[in-house]
Amino acid sequence: MIQYCMFEWTKEKIRADNLYWPEFGSFEDWICQALNLYVNSKEHFNQEESEYAALWLPKGGGEKEGCSLYPLQTKGQAARRDQLKLWDPLDHLPPP
Repeated sequence: MIQYCMFEWTKEKIRADNLYWPEFGSFEDWICQALNLYVNSKEHFNQEESEYAALWLPKGGGEKEGCSLYPLQTKGQAARRDQLKLWDPLDHLPPP
């Protein structure tokens, strides 16, 4: 999949107005939609490539729920993770 994002899609314009796919992807809706149109209108249709391009599209609901290369935790997610973390005796060892 990285092959498409970093090597294939960056070679050619994905839209007539000189728009190229960024090497590390994009989460901007208009660029993701342009990529999806480009991939699905290719002469040699590739199902795997089309499915991967569709992952970059937002799934609705306002917040980006598609693919992300480097998923980040929000403050709320980190706080929830810390609350659920069980007490570990190795975290409370005396100094050496």
